[in-house]
Amino acid sequence: MTEHTYYREPFVRTPEELLDKKLELAQITKDDLIIDLGCGDGYVMIAACQRYGCRAIGYEIDPEIVEMATKAVEESGLSDRIEIRQKDFSEHDFSEGTVYLLYLTRNELNKFSLPLEIHAPKRTRIVTHDFDMPAWEPKETVEFPLMSGDTKFIYLFEK
Repeated sequence: MTEHTYYREPFVRTPEELLDKKLELAQITKDDLIIDLGCGDGYVMIAACQRYGCRAIGYEIDPEIVEMATKAVEESGLSDRIEIRQKDFSEHDFSEGTVYLLYLTRNELNKFSLPLEIHAPKRTRIVTHDFDMPAWEPKETVEFPLMSGDTKFIYLFEK
């Protein structure tokens, strides 16, 4: 049997206090479709859908993490609003989605800069932290102190 190794950015859960600020900056409404590329355990999408009544699609390549996310979505009762796709997120159709909640390295964000510019609908919001979107001017940059004493930067971009 061949063991598969999946390349992916490390799965790091966004601290709740930071997530609250990212969701606030995104100005999510019930009409939004959230996209989470590298969705991990689904935590970000679950929080957004619970708070705002929106829909979400998450991409995750690692089958074990997909299983974890699928179970979390089912337990949250949001299976009708959240879809987990076991797929490389580089295959995402960027015309889909009105809000992107991302935690990717600058290198990964650079790969999506042009497809987002070309294909994303007008007024699409992109919220990242730690890393900004190359070639995009942030609409807003927030310096956010965590309770741990660490400081994070959150970036809001709008097409």
